[in-house]
Amino acid sequence: MVHHYQKQYPALTLDVELELSKFKKHADRLNEMGLVGDTIEALDDMRRQGKSVLVEGANGAMLDIDFGII
Repeated sequence: MVHHYQKQYPALTLDVELELSKFKKHADRLNEMGLVGDTIEALDDMRRQGKSVLVEGANGAMLDIDFGII
C-alpha cells in the first residue's frame, strides 16, 4: 500500500520497517498489560456462563439510507 501512495505522492518518504517496529513495540506493551486476548475464547466463555454481550459493527455495505441496516 505504501508503494501505491508513493507513486501518487512522490515526496512521501516512509521507512516501513521502522514504522512496523514501532507498532510491534506498542503491540507488545498492550499484550503485557493484558489488553489483548483471544476474543473468540472470551465470547465463548461468556456465552457458556449465560452472560449478555453487546456488539457493534459497521456494516457499510448493508446500510440503507432510509431504513438503516437491512
